[in-house]
Amino acid sequence: MKAVMTVVGGVAFSSILTAQSTMIGRPAEPYATDGVFVLRQFTVKSGQGYGTMPHEYALQAIDALGALAEVAVVGMAGGGPGYLGPGNARLVTSEMTVNALSVLRIRPLLGRGFTKDDLRNPARVAILTHTAWLKIFNGRPDVIGMTLRGIATSAAPAAVIVGVLPSLTPEFAPELDPSADMLILSPDLLQPSFGSQRTYAPIVRLAPGVSVWQIHASMATAIAGLSGSVGGEPGTALRLDTLRQK
Repeated sequence: MKAVMTVVGGVAFSSILTAQSTMIGRPAEPYATDGVFVLRQFTVKSGQGYGTMPHEYALQAIDALGALAEVAVVGMAGGGPGYLGPGNARLVTSEMTVNALSVLRIRPLLGRGFTKDDLRNPARVAILTHTAWLKIFNGRPDVIGMTLRGIATSAAPAAVIVGVLPSLTPEFAPELDPSADMLILSPDLLQPSFGSQRTYAPIVRLAPGVSVWQIHASMATAIAGLSGSVGGEPGTALRLDTLRQK
């Protein structure tokens, strides 16, 4: 392992070159990631990394990336609205952006993925995980089009199932939380109105021909703007991590 420190615009970029982490700040070939990374935040002084970053930081970083990468978000399991399945089984949900499955190159086994038309539809739409489809819905082929009732203090609107994921191993799609039963389309995850207290780790797919070094250069200004205190320590930077195996 080799650690390199680069300073751009007064902001330090720590680059630890390992097979599992490619930090912004030094040219490096993506490992066996299929061009997919997660964008994380860390403090320069301690090197302490964080699994997620504040919403406003993510928006700044995404704006800086522009056409160099496509960015999607998949929330943590349990972070989405609650729904009831057959037999009043409570479904654990994750919210995601409309392009998340496309960024991850995942095609549903049954039905379809999310579309931009779904964002204009007042009804919520959902995709079941393969495990939930088998265990909770008994592998019913007619599950597509089924409407689920929302639960909560202020009940979520009903959701219509539009797809079922294939069987995915953590190695193939580590960006998806395996404890989720259902994925819910959210129109708000990348909007300023989403809420400053919410956090997540954006999923980044590099555009064809784009290197990690180009991503670093494009984000220098944005990162310099993230100089606020994180975890009580000043000096914030970003890095691209891969959850995927070499």
